[in-house]
Amino acid sequence: MKKMNKTQIENTTTSKLEKIRKNINNVIYERENIEREKENKKFLGKCFKVRNCYSCAEIESDYWWLYFYINNLEDGETKALSFQKDKNGKISIEKSTWCRPRSDYIEIAKKEFDSEFEKILVELNGLKNS
Repeated sequence: MKKMNKTQIENTTTSKLEKIRKNINNVIYERENIEREKENKKFLGKCFKVRNCYSCAEIESDYWWLYFYINNLEDGETKALSFQKDKNGKISIEKSTWCRPRSDYIEIAKKEFDSEFEKILVELNGLKNS
């Protein structure tokens, strides 16, 4: 984009400049999405687990595994099916949650993810039938 001189700026309304800024911001946002998607495509179809806890965990039994299966990209960011069973037995499953693998995430085989998810489903079915 060509730089505007002082006269051009003075003759352009603030409203017009705001529209130009909005368009530029939209282009930047879309470009960032493209870059993020290129970077994050490598995670599609991969499974991870990470230790989770409530604040101030003190002993090993305060931790549990949180599992992710990255199955989608939205605006260049990874989304995943996730589940966990906390130290108190509370089960949570999220169909589509934001997930950005970090250094503490452990990549696991889809078979392990499926096996652990099946255990949760069996437990839930047991509750239904009790």
